[in-house]
Amino acid sequence: MLEFWAFGCWNCRNTISSMKQWHKKYGGTEFVIIGIHTPEFDNEKKLEKVIEQSKELGIEYPIVTDNKYQTWDSFKQEYWPVLYLIDKRGIIRYVRIGEGNYEETERWITTLVVEK
Repeated sequence: MLEFWAFGCWNCRNTISSMKQWHKKYGGTEFVIIGIHTPEFDNEKKLEKVIEQSKELGIEYPIVTDNKYQTWDSFKQEYWPVLYLIDKRGIIRYVRIGEGNYEETERWITTLVVEK
């Protein structure tokens, strides 16, 4: 799963509890979350702030920073948060824009984890 987020985005912050649950529940399987921190505002570009906020939020899955919006642009992103579920062949199978629909997202996670 790729998770585009920014620590100052309240909608992003509201999804973090589900992200942490999925990381704990499915981590160690073939499921991996990679947070892509793409700043919405200039004050979110400082690496030390990203580290501080990630610790404060209890995020334990890997996070990369995308201050130059290279990954953001390659995915033609427009919104925070956005979740991409990518299968074992590298095909995007599910996209969730914004908060909510956690049950459907988890159904997709369980489906993709067991696929050969």
